Amino acid sequence: MHIAIIPARSGSKRIKNKNIKKFINEPIIAKTIKIVRKFNKFDKIYVSTNSNKIKKIAENCGAIVPFLRNKKLSGDKVITHDVIVDLLKKISLENVETVTCLYPTSVFIEKKHIIEARKILKKNKQKYVFSATKYEHPIQRAFSIKKYKASLFQKYKLETRTQDFISYYHDAAQFYVAKKNTWLTSILNFGKNGLAIQIENNKVQDIDHPNDWKLAELKFKLR
Repeated sequence: MHIAIIPARSGSKRIKNKNIKKFINEPIIAKTIKIVRKFNKFDKIYVSTNSNKIKKIAENCGAIVPFLRNKKLSGDKVITHDVIVDLLKKISLENVETVTCLYPTSVFIEKKHIIEARKILKKNKQKYVFSATKYEHPIQRAFSIKKYKASLFQKYKLETRTQDFISYYHDAAQFYVAKKNTWLTSILNFGKNGLAIQIENNKVQDIDHPNDWKLAELKFKLR
């Protein structure tokens, strides 16, 4: 059995009611649940929330909300891993093989990547498989600014061409897949127990600010 868990608390600050804000034509969590259900790759989709409103929307889309999350796990500093483990400890895990964490904003997720992640796990049972995307500009040329003074992130030869730099990637925050026991016994550490699937930049969008939201809607329409 393969299950998905979507952590979706209320009380987002940078975008008010982000997890139920209308994305094109419906609450974004509803769109994500419907997209994932169409994959037919999950036996059950759970939502962990502290909100009755989110609970109702999720259940209307076919997700399971077995309880309302307690206040201790509903703050903005709570890590996702603790929320996933909390739910896993409260549901039946009989016959559960893999657990996939998604976010309410995972509207760009694709079926092929879930399939690929599970194939990778067959050979790496103690690992997490997650989505990653390439930095659009070489981080070797990054610098900080303090009182107008620029300080390089790292030294490099000025004549080095952009295409000659090593590519670096960052978490795309679309999905995190692992065996149930991996979730229960270890935390994802990208450099130690994480294996990354590369996602194209045009299929990734952080949604943390209002302008991100508008860009995500535009990208979604252009898919």
